[in-house]
Amino acid sequence: MTKKQEIHGIPISILSKHKTLTKDQLDLFKPNNNIIKCIDSYCVRKGLKKDKVKVLDWGCGKGLEVLWFNSNGYNVVGVDIDKEPIQNGLGLAEDLGLKKDSLQVILDDNKTSYSNDCFDLVFSNQCFEHVKDIDSVANEIYRITKQGGEGYHELPAFLNPYEGHLYMPFVHWLPKNRIRYLAILFFVLIRREPFWPELNEMGLLDRGKNYYNYSINKTFYRSTRTLKNIFSSKGFTVKHGSYYIHEIHADKTNSYWRRFKKFLKINFFIEELYLINHSDI
Repeated sequence: MTKKQEIHGIPISILSKHKTLTKDQLDLFKPNNNIIKCIDSYCVRKGLKKDKVKVLDWGCGKGLEVLWFNSNGYNVVGVDIDKEPIQNGLGLAEDLGLKKDSLQVILDDNKTSYSNDCFDLVFSNQCFEHVKDIDSVANEIYRITKQGGEGYHELPAFLNPYEGHLYMPFVHWLPKNRIRYLAILFFVLIRREPFWPELNEMGLLDRGKNYYNYSINKTFYRSTRTLKNIFSSKGFTVKHGSYYIHEIHADKTNSYWRRFKKFLKINFFIEELYLINHSDI
């Protein structure tokens, strides 16, 4: 399978929101290991069994991680802004014995149907860079997180020179105008693009226009300081995931090269927000 057919090593056919989720696809899937470590760490620190910790996946898509976690003894539900992937995941969720509301659509103004202080832990994976109104999302996550509850949110860092959705370097650093559009057209010309199946029959200019529209309407990169200020203003204590949950990127080797790569990754390439509601540390 070529790189163009995979994202982070996972076949696009599994991740595509336009296709119904199947059991075979779920069997091929493995969630972000950092999220598993965060939930397990929370369980250990709080002295709780994993099925007693109520977890929300914010931006769950068609529920791959939700279904995987529940199939492995966790208690996880999910929400997403897009109705289509939710509908494409509900069939398998019900087949596996999950309640119909285990996957829900986010309501207007980024509200959910959950009560105050509902969840022990909220996580998101490659989601916040797609959220235009991050302030309202921060408000809602704070409202539904229990006192003493936590959250782990991983997303591409603004400082990462590689725009991972389009497979193009630097374009997310450019202003959302003709400059970015021309840069995207250049990368399409040299065939540095994600080759989305739905664009296969389009010419260069149309593909470039679609990638550009996605870039300006569906991606919103923010600096670490901006994200910290937004979530701390709601009442969260904001930590760095890898430094607060040491298990995330624990490396027992003494290789200086491995340590250096780890340093670059967690400081420049991925953003790891760890949120604590009314910190008890």
